[in-house]
Amino acid sequence: MPQDCHAERYLTYPVADVYALVADVESYPAYMPGWRAARILHRTAAVAQVEQIVSLAGLRKQFHSVAHFDPPHGLVIQADGDPFRHFRLAWRFTEATDGTTLVQADLTMIFRSGTMERLATHLMPDMLGPVINALEHRAAALLKPALPVKLSSHSSGTI
Repeated sequence: MPQDCHAERYLTYPVADVYALVADVESYPAYMPGWRAARILHRTAAVAQVEQIVSLAGLRKQFHSVAHFDPPHGLVIQADGDPFRHFRLAWRFTEATDGTTLVQADLTMIFRSGTMERLATHLMPDMLGPVINALEHRAAALLKPALPVKLSSHSSGTI
């Protein structure tokens, strides 16, 4: 049975900058919880083949994934090989009127192993919360906040 979870948050950084952080898949081990390694095996402008090692409840799992880039609007990471029957992490980035970014993440996983599937059932409800927190902390360390949009003021009186 698929395990799904969703998280979203407004970040006070420009959409292109937030997208660039998430698109830098090889940096995930430096700040994303559970990522131990990530290496680009092959990349074009729109697609990358990635080898990843993640740790889930103390179990280390290596897998290959394909990342589909849609700058600066989204990134989808998919895997169908061991340990997954199906893995899909979809990131969406939407610029708000004040220059901040709505970050939305949706994760769907189906494991091949019944044990991993049962473990995921317990971990999935809050799995993306720590990931979004880590992204927010990384953005705070590396990015400049978006400048608030100033509304022009008009004076209609006489002097």
